[in-house]
Amino acid sequence: MKSIRIAGLMGLSLTIGCLLVLIGSSASATHQSKPQFAPSATGTFSPVADSYVYSASPTDTHGSDTTLYAGSPSASAIWRALFRFDLSSLPTNAVVDSAIFRAYMTQAPSSPPLVLNIGVYRIMAGWNEPSVHWGNHPPATSLGKITGVSMTLQYYDWEIADLTQVWVSGPGANFGVELRSESEGTFGWR
Repeated sequence: MKSIRIAGLMGLSLTIGCLLVLIGSSASATHQSKPQFAPSATGTFSPVADSYVYSASPTDTHGSDTTLYAGSPSASAIWRALFRFDLSSLPTNAVVDSAIFRAYMTQAPSSPPLVLNIGVYRIMAGWNEPSVHWGNHPPATSLGKITGVSMTLQYYDWEIADLTQVWVSGPGANFGVELRSESEGTFGWR
C-alpha cells in the first residue's frame, strides 16, 4: 500500500495499494507460495494547476493568484476554485484505498453563514491555469461529497477515493476537482 499526502495550502491525499506488485524491492530467485504485496509508503501531491473563476468578471483570469475562493460574495456573483494534480508517477494498476483532498481555509467573511457547505466536483474537461475564466471554465459534476467549512482557519478535507481511482486507472480522465458552495447565489464564501 502506498499513501500519498498533501502538505501546504491545498492538495490531495490518497492511499493506494498495489496488489501483486513489488514496489521498492528487488525480485528474488526463490520460490514463494504466496503472492507478494507492495509495502506501505507515504507521499505528497501538490496541485500542478490551480485557479478560480468569478461570474461577476467572466473574462478575468486568476491562475497566478495565491488565494482561491469558493462561494458567493453577493447574491449575483459566484466563485469556484479549480485544482489539478499530476498522478502520472503512480502505476495504472494501483488500487486506491482512500484519497483525501485537503485545502487550508485562509479567509472567511466576518458575517454569517457560520458554516458554509462546500462540495467537491469532478472537472470533466481540460483547462489551462493561466487562461481559465468564468466564460470558458470546464463543466463539473458533483461527487456528492460535501464538507461544512466553518469560520475557523484550518484544513478541511473531502474524501475522493473513487474519483482518484478513475484518475490512476485512466490518466486521460484526470482534469482535477472544483470546490463550490452548495448554496451558490446566497451570500457565503471561503
